[in-house]
Amino acid sequence: MSITVFGAALSPFVRKVRLFLAEKGTDYQLENVQPFTPPEWYLELNPLGRIPAMRDGELTLADSSVICHYLEERNPELAPLCGEGAVARARVSWLEKYADYEVAPLSTFTVFRNRVLKPLMGKESDETAVQAPCWKNCHGTSTIWNASWGARSTWSTTASAWRTSPWCANW
Repeated sequence: MSITVFGAALSPFVRKVRLFLAEKGTDYQLENVQPFTPPEWYLELNPLGRIPAMRDGELTLADSSVICHYLEERNPELAPLCGEGAVARARVSWLEKYADYEVAPLSTFTVFRNRVLKPLMGKESDETAVQAPCWKNCHGTSTIWNASWGARSTWSTTASAWRTSPWCANW
């Protein structure tokens, strides 16, 4: 097995790479690297210290989007996950960036921290913090997705699932 993914299993960015590898049917090894306190050797793989990074033989890459796009091109005979054609790839890239820059920070630093980490540490969840950014950042997303992809698209289904999830119950 030549691919090693470096990062924490709970990271949304590491999960993105792992799901991509699973969908491609590609074997890999996960080596645990904690965010915020990576070991010194990890900085040689990713000087920014962020997770994930990936090693494929002699090649090392950092950033989940870069890794996924590399994996897409690595085995062109496998079914494409980033779309076929310029329009489909652009739509997937837009959604990926939206998830990376809008949804992931909200879900990780607001929802996950309050609903999972704080209770594990014996602290109470701050539901005001959980609900306020959800309304501000999520409201209207399905309208954007429906306008871009049509009412029957996967993305409108995703928006509905997000809207009805317990994480965004007041949307």
